[in-house]
Amino acid sequence: MRLGGHTVLTCRKTSPCTDISDDMEYRGVEYHVAQAVELGTWKVSTSLERKTRTIRAKSRKNAVIAAEHLIDKALAPKKRRLVKLID
Repeated sequence: MRLGGHTVLTCRKTSPCTDISDDMEYRGVEYHVAQAVELGTWKVSTSLERKTRTIRAKSRKNAVIAAEHLIDKALAPKKRRLVKLID
């Protein structure tokens, strides 16, 4: 299913489908957007480069933007330094 240009993945069996929680995908990376316990706070979690990252935001829209920025940054080509070999 498509939602705002993103692919919404199927809900997990452990948590029912609700309006306050979505599994989403961006550039082939899955991330989870959920409303946090604190009122007006959203939480995003994703696994990148063998690390789980969690972001908090004031709105769902800002949480999605932050997740996409994090994914873009992780998938960007890495700058490599040239090392001069000494003979």
